[in-house]
Amino acid sequence: MRTIISFVILTAFLFIKTPYAQPAYLQQTLRLQVGSQDDIKRKEELEKELSLKKETVYIAKEIEGQQVIIAELPKALALAKDIVDYVDEKGDLQYADEAIKGLEFIDILEVGEGGNENVVGRVLRKKKISDLGHEKGLLHRTSNAFVLNLDGEIIIDRRAHNKAQPLKLSILGGHNPSGWRYRQTIRKELPEKLGFPEEWKLQGRLWQIGEEGGFKSPSEDKKNNERRSLYVYLLSDVEYGMIKQDKMEMDRKREEMTRKEWQEHLEQEQADLEKPGAGEVWTRYIFDMKSLLNAKKESAGLYVELQGDRFLDSKGNEQQRVSFTSDLLEPLLTNSGVINEVKAIIEHVKENMRPDFFYDDLQEVEGKLYDIDKTLLEMLKRQAKEGFGYDDYWEEGLTIEEMYRKHATNKSIRKEYDARIGQEDKSAKVTDEKPLGRFSLIKSIWRPLRRVGFPGTKLKDHPEAVNDGCFICIPNMANQQRGLRIFDKINGVEYVALANPFQYLKNHITLALIGHEDQGLSLGRIGFMLDLIERLKSFSFSFNAIGAAASIPKHLHFHGTNGKLPLEGEHIGEITLFKSDRLKVSKLDESWPNLVYVIRGDKEKIARFLIGMIDSTAERFPGEDQQEKRAFGILFGRDAEGQRKVYLIPRRKERPSNFGNDFGFCEMGGRLICETTEDFEDTESPEPIEKALRECGYPHKDADEIESIFKDVIESLRTPIEISVKVRNQI
Repeated sequence: MRTIISFVILTAFLFIKTPYAQPAYLQQTLRLQVGSQDDIKRKEELEKELSLKKETVYIAKEIEGQQVIIAELPKALALAKDIVDYVDEKGDLQYADEAIKGLEFIDILEVGEGGNENVVGRVLRKKKISDLGHEKGLLHRTSNAFVLNLDGEIIIDRRAHNKAQPLKLSILGGHNPSGWRYRQTIRKELPEKLGFPEEWKLQGRLWQIGEEGGFKSPSEDKKNNERRSLYVYLLSDVEYGMIKQDKMEMDRKREEMTRKEWQEHLEQEQADLEKPGAGEVWTRYIFDMKSLLNAKKESAGLYVELQGDRFLDSKGNEQQRVSFTSDLLEPLLTNSGVINEVKAIIEHVKENMRPDFFYDDLQEVEGKLYDIDKTLLEMLKRQAKEGFGYDDYWEEGLTIEEMYRKHATNKSIRKEYDARIGQEDKSAKVTDEKPLGRFSLIKSIWRPLRRVGFPGTKLKDHPEAVNDGCFICIPNMANQQRGLRIFDKINGVEYVALANPFQYLKNHITLALIGHEDQGLSLGRIGFMLDLIERLKSFSFSFNAIGAAASIPKHLHFHGTNGKLPLEGEHIGEITLFKSDRLKVSKLDESWPNLVYVIRGDKEKIARFLIGMIDSTAERFPGEDQQEKRAFGILFGRDAEGQRKVYLIPRRKERPSNFGNDFGFCEMGGRLICETTEDFEDTESPEPIEKALRECGYPHKDADEIESIFKDVIESLRTPIEISVKVRNQI
């Protein structure tokens, strides 16, 4: 009896020293009633078995010219799986993931009492290098998700031609890295598989289906021996925008390549170990759940018929049956418990979270990248037809009283109208326009109504208003208003283009950030605007900084138009201040009353010059109040050849002493909006306008004060920088 007790204590002590938790088969062996057998032979066999299961062995392989460890397993498990090419000692060998960047181990499991997972070893998981986990059917963890957009549709990938179950349809996910739990893994895998920027943090909502690790591979699948956690992930607007843009780009490339070229392209992407998930998708689809559940069945399994993919059939057929992954998507779609949970989440999303705010159908023309200018104009037309904006705002002869009767539909707007009518003749025209020399004078009595918004806008006192009733925050907008997404992939943010309800510019658009952030510029935001201008043909966008008549200082926005301001007239001369191969800085001559600088060049140099001027001016002329800081107005446009041309106007005042309203870039550009009949009628010559521009900007005699900053800024441009890298830290 003493011998038996000593044996049990000794073996328990040895197990405690192992680096892994005790697997199920060790626990089971310890429970054997050795003493009751009184069988010396059985005891010796047991001791040998325990020794093998305790002992760790190492499997090595040469990768990139280095001999490295690709697996460590209990010796008994290695032998049971016919793995004989191992060593008993690690020696000086390095683990593969330590020696070579981009390689990753996964944990090998045994299931203990109560279904608990016990880690007993780990193996390298990298296709074409080592995949013992699948080759030998070793139990390991995976995490997968049904990925939804806000319409409740599901993102489905067709697997690359050289992956397991090639060219089959599947949901997204992957293997758990060694030491990682399931939820942690899916948050890592989804950004990689969806091609989001490096270090992207998921913005949407994640639901878990069933228990953690509660789904197992089909019993007949001996190689995919996996315990799986299943999730549903709801994409944010920004993330879905990235996916749509990537899909269009993927489809465009595929149209330009042969089947063989596309295969080689994917294989080349896969070879980059530092880009996990790259090259793994043959193509991407967006399905509704009904289409997936209506899949047809044949002896080989479930399939759907897909059209429009010229790679589907090597014979050139327009249709082909495409199967689902037999180890993942097919068993999930035939699991009523899983499907009922996923359908319930989809219904919740459709009922409570689906935005009908965006004109998504305007963004694709024949499946190709859309013409942004035409799309913006189509958005303006639709908004007019759908009752948003004052269609008769510029109607000839419309009087203040007529405007009141048509549009004073809520308390806030009636209050504003009453105040305006008290100051104005009720029979006066709402709008008017007259030229004064090179300038244009606009009578727009109702422009201040932007502050109370279009009827239906949730103002500050509304119980459902967000961000103090900011009228370009989507939750606060009137039901009639809808917008067009414009996505900034480098910075991982999204903008919405909106029809301005008070069209004081030609085809006036407000481009607002989706997200309530201050009206400020960074290197990344300037880079985005320069990219956008390069894509546009007719529209330009202006920016009013805080302190330069920003109408909504707490929400980043730009004003767009496809009309020209007097400032952009070809008759105005320029004086060159600096010129290099990549940057040219000049200023308008004294035929324009105030200082205006013109910048041309490549994206990096323009962006760095602008941000350098903004930052250096704020530092050199600081003010305790934001309004006292030196501010700028900026116009992002193009020259006659379609090249980037940016106007920069230094500002020192928001409102001139001789007009009753603030001056934004529109006014500083020579198109003056008068908010009272008095200002409009009393201004009979260009002189009051020139005085106002010099007062809000800088007269030419003060050029030295501003241009003294140029030297330091231009000198700093000699240091190379990658805009896309710096952007991620700023946005």
